[in-house]
Amino acid sequence: MRPSILFGTIATVSCAFLLVVPVGSTAQDSLGGFGHSAQKIENDELIRATDLALRGQRLTEAEALLSKLPDEQLSDVERDDVRLLRGEFLIAVGRPIEAGTVLRTLSVEARSQCRVLIARATADAQSQDFVNAELLLRSAVNDCSEDPAFWRTLGQASLAVNSSS
Repeated sequence: MRPSILFGTIATVSCAFLLVVPVGSTAQDSLGGFGHSAQKIENDELIRATDLALRGQRLTEAEALLSKLPDEQLSDVERDDVRLLRGEFLIAVGRPIEAGTVLRTLSVEARSQCRVLIARATADAQSQDFVNAELLLRSAVNDCSEDPAFWRTLGQASLAVNSSS
């Protein structure tokens, strides 16, 4: 067979295979009886995809992904991650009061402390509570000094406090 015919045949077979495989198949489907670990894999993938969607400002995609992550199917760590993402989503769509409510349910642990504090301060700032946003961030200067988003948010809150005085 000539290379172009061989390539065409491989491409056709590959496309046909993709049309036969269900798009909605999940890690759980492919792992069969390993339900709990498969659910964890699926949750981890959904959490990562949601984070990427939020970072890329793909809010419709992020909302759809968040709807696939109900609290009752999540471990404690996953639940906190999803609540953080929900809070960030609510901030992005201009619902800071709801975001603040969600974010205050989070335990501020070391692995995501700065991100949680930045999200809480952003929700406070969007709710016009600049003083609280600034106080919250100033309490974490030593822990979050490496994070550019921390400094950006602190600067915005400080400017708002100083301009309103």
